[in-house]
Amino acid sequence: MTMVKKYSILILLLTLVAGCGHAVKHTVSTEHYRLKPHTVALLPVVWKGDAKEAEKNEVSLVFNDMVAEKVRLLGYAVTVVDEDDARAADAATTPPAELARRFGAETVMYSSITGWDTDQLVTYAALTLRARFNLYSANGSELWKAEHTSKKSDLRLDKRPMEIAIIDAWEPKVQRFIDIVFATLPRSETPAGAQEKYFDWLP
Repeated sequence: MTMVKKYSILILLLTLVAGCGHAVKHTVSTEHYRLKPHTVALLPVVWKGDAKEAEKNEVSLVFNDMVAEKVRLLGYAVTVVDEDDARAADAATTPPAELARRFGAETVMYSSITGWDTDQLVTYAALTLRARFNLYSANGSELWKAEHTSKKSDLRLDKRPMEIAIIDAWEPKVQRFIDIVFATLPRSETPAGAQEKYFDWLP
């Protein structure tokens, strides 16, 4: 085997390994394409993994904002449900169809952080993140689901305290994580009537 062939095989294997590391487990129902939903009620993120309480509060706010913005960029109209409204609706036990009707949306989206771990050594910072997402229609059918695990790490060669380095590092990693996951959610098309209503104020 020639040296060129050996290098070609090595590059191919490395590409395959890298590709496997970013695979997102997801399912899109045929019902999604039939219903073509446009409005989404986004529930607050639920923690099912370990993390410090202070971290949970900060990460939850940033995580939900990033998800809401990403879903909007995919063409959906998003209503962000806050913690108080979610508790009042008993979102943890109320069926998705009822929640969708309560918040006046065609769909309701659940987000769960199932793993969150920040490792820190003297010159090293890493974040392991696992999350799951589910989108249900107002008739209770599951339209889309996705779950993903990612571990991102950085060498920290500066002399800042590691806690500060961790905080500076995790936001862009979470953003990349969300970008990867939501690449699997089909885009929404703005209904013609909604677009006309938006431009009604123009002369």
